[in-house]
Amino acid sequence: MLQENGWVISVDGDHALVGSQPKAACGGCHSASSCSALSFGAGNRLIEVKVLNTVGARAGDRVILEVEESRFLRASLLVYGIPLVALVVGALLVASLAGFLGVESEAAEGVGAVAGLVFAFSSFGLFRRIAGIGGRDSLCEPTIREVVDGLPVRDAAQGGCG
Repeated sequence: MLQENGWVISVDGDHALVGSQPKAACGGCHSASSCSALSFGAGNRLIEVKVLNTVGARAGDRVILEVEESRFLRASLLVYGIPLVALVVGALLVASLAGFLGVESEAAEGVGAVAGLVFAFSSFGLFRRIAGIGGRDSLCEPTIREVVDGLPVRDAAQGGCG
């Protein structure tokens, strides 16, 4: 299981909004404080995630989040694999079709490249449908494993990790 620490910001039914500052995967890296790999260029910023709350955590509780490794790997494969396959198949299919219809070779390759990009970007809709993003059975939805006692409670209004 992949695990991360966080704190509950709010609870809505069987889900909770949890704040976290990713550290587990990058803890040994000397560039962790300035890395943009996990935070889209903002360094080690706060991340808020909607998670399944199966343990009855309440706002302010410190929690441990977890995601099954097999589900994480499957989601990663879908996120990268579907657009890549769509790009290649779309480009080859349209370029071949254009060549078959008598379009000049260079023009057919250009049309195929554009079509491949359209197929790749369109595949994100397919990914959302397969992954169930936002639904109850989301492909890679984290869950709260447990509430951690003895750690300082974080004030949801603060910007950092308590």
